[in-house]
Amino acid sequence: MNNILKRQTLFKIIILSGILILAGNLWADRGTDERTEPIDLVIALDKSRSMDEEIEAVKEYIINNIITERLIIGDYLLVIGFFKESEVITAGLIQSEQDKERMKNDIAKVKAVGYWTDIGSMFDRLKDEFVERMNNNRRKRFLIMTDSINEPPPGSPYYTKDGKLKHEYIDKIDDLFEYPGWKIQILAIGSDPGGNVFKEDIKGTYSEVGEDASLEEIDKALGEVIGEIRVVENKLKKLIFRRSGKGTLVLPVITTLFDENPALIIDSITMNTPGLSLNILKDRFTRILPADSKKQAETEGKKDEGIIYLKIPVESAKKLDSGNDYIGELVFTFESQARFTSPLKMSIHANNIWEDHPWLLVLLIALAIVIIISLIVGIIKLIQGHPIKFKILIEEMPLPRGKDTFKISRGKNLYLLESMDFIRVTDKKNIKCFGKLTVANEDLKLQVLKEKNFSDPKEIPENILEATISIFTESGKLYHMTFNEIT
Repeated sequence: MNNILKRQTLFKIIILSGILILAGNLWADRGTDERTEPIDLVIALDKSRSMDEEIEAVKEYIINNIITERLIIGDYLLVIGFFKESEVITAGLIQSEQDKERMKNDIAKVKAVGYWTDIGSMFDRLKDEFVERMNNNRRKRFLIMTDSINEPPPGSPYYTKDGKLKHEYIDKIDDLFEYPGWKIQILAIGSDPGGNVFKEDIKGTYSEVGEDASLEEIDKALGEVIGEIRVVENKLKKLIFRRSGKGTLVLPVITTLFDENPALIIDSITMNTPGLSLNILKDRFTRILPADSKKQAETEGKKDEGIIYLKIPVESAKKLDSGNDYIGELVFTFESQARFTSPLKMSIHANNIWEDHPWLLVLLIALAIVIIISLIVGIIKLIQGHPIKFKILIEEMPLPRGKDTFKISRGKNLYLLESMDFIRVTDKKNIKCFGKLTVANEDLKLQVLKEKNFSDPKEIPENILEATISIFTESGKLYHMTFNEIT
């Protein structure tokens, strides 16, 4: 009995060990798809009193959706709180889960207590904190969460009567945005985002939510904070519409730092050109993209830098003037968390009939060539006149059948020659030729080259058609040649 119990215990240990090993392998496999490249994330959080109703949802989003779910060991996090003045709420390199917990506790303590909103002072503080990390070759993510209203106190160097944001670092942010690896997102929170100072003053991905937005609404509005889809603008080609109004928008994009393959869903594309604004997206566009196309390209040894060319069917409803070029912008709306910066500046062209059908131009050129050749041939024929077809009959020694009929036109010559009592006709002159046949005014003329071969050279008529000419061979034989016209 004891031996049976021992064997059962051993069997259970083996089964349990197998389950633990399998679970460990599954956990390891799960981790291989997650992000491993660390980033620098900077969050600027509006903590003015106007954010009192929104601050709790924003804090919950940063704690749960950012720190807990998206940040990994090795990331750097900087959170700046701003109102009348700016302060660092939490900052540091995440080296352990304890660092994450410390940061979450710092965020949880934030209260909306300020009476003013001095966005300029926030940029001052941001500049000081960012200088030491500017050149560390890490990808940067910058998130601004605010009610979008700029209200500096009267004593602030950034105070303006109209609330317009003026700060020298705005231009620097725009410059940095052009660098690969930078991503800037702005979330306007509140019922009156119309006062937003960022919408036109700073580049980046802009989105809005209401003042009582839920955690899910904030997450949907911001999309993927860490992962990035970037349009490679120097690879962007002209958008061409055919005369039917249809075309294909080719967007070269690169994806980086997603935890899993993102779904890109474009709901509409508004094309804005001078005097025209319309949605050109034919149907909702959906595409599953690689989590990190650049890294995938490097792994596979490709030289395209991970560029993915999205081919999106579009249409302009024939509202563009054909043959014209336009400079416009495309404004995208997305139904997915994955998105890229919008709007995009674009060169736009509407084809004319020749650009739509280049083969038609080739056909017209070929037709023109045929007409020109026909005209040249016609002119030549006109110059040459109507060709004369005739048959030579020799009573004493007929020419072979098939070799007794000839055709001659103006500008062409035929020659009569004799050798060993045989008469022949040739188009090449030689010493044996005794007569030359030509055309003039639709008459067939015979020019005497050797008088001794003719019985009476002076009696040869102007037009020898239907005439009989008497000739002598070298041996003295007399032949009678008749030139009969064939009609």
